[in-house]
Amino acid sequence: MIETAVVELTAVAGPTQACRAVGRPRATHYRRRRPSAPRPARAPRPQPRALDLIAQISRDNRLWGTERIRGELLKLGIVVSNWSIRRYRWRKQRPGGSQAWRTFLRNHIDCIWAADLFVVQTVGYQVLYVMFFISHRRRNLVHFNVTSSPTAAWVWRQLIEATAWTRLRSHLIHDRDAVYGRDFDIRTRALGIIGAQTPRRAPNPNGSPTPRPRPADANSRRAGAERI
Repeated sequence: MIETAVVELTAVAGPTQACRAVGRPRATHYRRRRPSAPRPARAPRPQPRALDLIAQISRDNRLWGTERIRGELLKLGIVVSNWSIRRYRWRKQRPGGSQAWRTFLRNHIDCIWAADLFVVQTVGYQVLYVMFFISHRRRNLVHFNVTSSPTAAWVWRQLIEATAWTRLRSHLIHDRDAVYGRDFDIRTRALGIIGAQTPRRAPNPNGSPTPRPRPADANSRRAGAERI
């Protein structure tokens, strides 16, 4: 009834006066009358033959990219989107059912620390190295120290000081810097700490504050500068 009255009054007094007469906002009236936009049609799933060819081509030619595989399929008369090729291409299985990096971090988030070093230059152009430990869950600064010549013995001393007073964690993430020494993970395992080195040539899993500074990294830099 109200919709019919609004339509009839709109032809006489206009939409604003008609909506005001029935006690309804104009925007609400037009929003209800506006037809819903049709949903875009979903692309059909590729045929099983196309999926088998995507897996076979990507397995036999592992250096080929998505565009190269799509071009080869077009030569055979098979039209497949780049998104489908990226989704259904062959991928090497992880040996022994090992966890992915994000799965490992999510499963052990409460008992993980990360260690790293960064460089600070003083006013007198002296290069100092700051070693710090942060908690992975809240990225809280646990321990830090500054030196001008880091060595493996100095790094090990910082680990002992960071894990004092029963502040012991089961996993420690660090990069592959030679300053840790060759037997760093073996010595940490004797303390009940499992050392996890970051993957090679993978900047995203790295615990370094260089790619994307976090609040904890900024705090450690500020604390190191104040101590200097």
